[in-house]
Order: sequence, then C-alpha cells, then structure tokens
Amino acid sequence: MESFADKEEKKGPEKDFSEYFLTTNEELDRNLGGGVKCGSLAVFAGDMGAGKSVWCQQIAYGALRCRKTVSYITSEMTVKGLVQNMFSLSWERAEDFFLTGQFDIIPVVSQSGKVLRTPDVMFKLIDLISNIESEVIIIDSLTYFVGKNFDPKQVMFFFELCKRLTIGGKTVIITIPTYFPELYDYIELNFMNLCDLILRFEQREEDGTAFKACSVLKWLAQDEISQLIVFNIDSAFGIAVSVISAA
Repeated sequence: MESFADKEEKKGPEKDFSEYFLTTNEELDRNLGGGVKCGSLAVFAGDMGAGKSVWCQQIAYGALRCRKTVSYITSEMTVKGLVQNMFSLSWERAEDFFLTGQFDIIPVVSQSGKVLRTPDVMFKLIDLISNIESEVIIIDSLTYFVGKNFDPKQVMFFFELCKRLTIGGKTVIITIPTYFPELYDYIELNFMNLCDLILRFEQREEDGTAFKACSVLKWLAQDEISQLIVFNIDSAFGIAVSVISAA
C-alpha cells in the first residue's frame, strides 16, 4: 500500500512537517484530523492487547518517514523483537532507520525477554528522557517504571518533565494499561489536563465479531476528527481502520 510519504517523495517538493507529522496510514491520519501535532503530550490508555503498542509503532514509523528522529523506550520487547514486529506489519524500513541512528530503540528487557527492574527505575527513566535529543519520545509502557507501589511524587515530576519537553518542541507518547487502576485513576485525576491527546483503547465484540476501538477523548487537531476509531491489526499495512469509524 503506497503511503502519503511515498507520494510526496515522488512529487519532488518536500512537505513541511514542522507542525504536524503523518502516521503514513492515510485513514488513520484522516480520522486524527491530519496527523500528529509536533510538541504534543499524548496518553494511550486501555486494555491489554487492545492495540496501544501497535499505534505507537505506527506513529513511530510515520514520524521516521516524515524525517523525525524517534526514541522508543519499550518494556514490552527487545530491540530485535520490536524491529521484527514492525517488519511483520509491512513497515520494512524500520530496520534501516534503526541502523542509521534515526530510530533509537531503548529496551528495558534482556535479550532473553526477562524484565529488568530495579527500585530506582523511575529515576532512571526521568534521567533518560531528560537527555534524549530525539524529536519524538515513546514510552511503552509507564506501568513498568512506576511499579504497583508507585510514588505519586515521582509520577508528578515525570509528567511535569514531559510537559516541559513538549513545550520545547518534542512529542511525547505514553502508554498506560488500565489493568493497573490505581495508577490510571491517579493520572486521570491529576494529569489529563496537561495532555494534548488522550486515547482510550478497548477490545469489543458485536454480533460475534471481535474488533478494537479507540475513543478520542481529547485532541487539538488541525481538521475534523473522529470521536471513535474502529480498527483491527492487518499484516498487510498495520492498522486497518474500519469504515464504521464515526466523526
């Protein structure tokens, strides 16, 4: 499937991605009102397996195709696993972006898949993102770093730092599984007002058909957006948006 970025490369003149960049999934960009705003703070919350990580990967790939630098902090996969997963969804150039240094993958699991967690891991995350130079920072997921007995002061400092980074022009995307209600409720109560984009993911079933749904709870987009985006994961091109997604 030919993406918008591919078409731009063929036409010649470069598109200005200083304010927005594309996911390069045309239906997804249309439903999001034109793409992702640079300098935005986004929270993707929802069920386990509802599509949060695939959306992060789609946005990362789009940012890379739009000539942005991306740092992807993952507690879900190894470097090899993430690149292979993106390749399996037909984002073949992900490995090239990684090899050239445009795509920085920072895993917090070992190559064997073992989770590596220490008591000061939240401080390490804060120090890490404070020094990242990439234009787009993705943290998938925050739950790993805060732990079940999280310190609200650390979470507050983290979100304040993320907001400062976005004011400086960086785009920050954070995933939060809702199976950890204490953390999600605390963030929803205290920090959602800081966010520019809030998405809630669910797995649904209707008439025996399973699908995924993304509710757009908040987004300051340049064009009209869809309040509900119904989708599935398609190996041909990643996120397959359903025609029943409604504005």
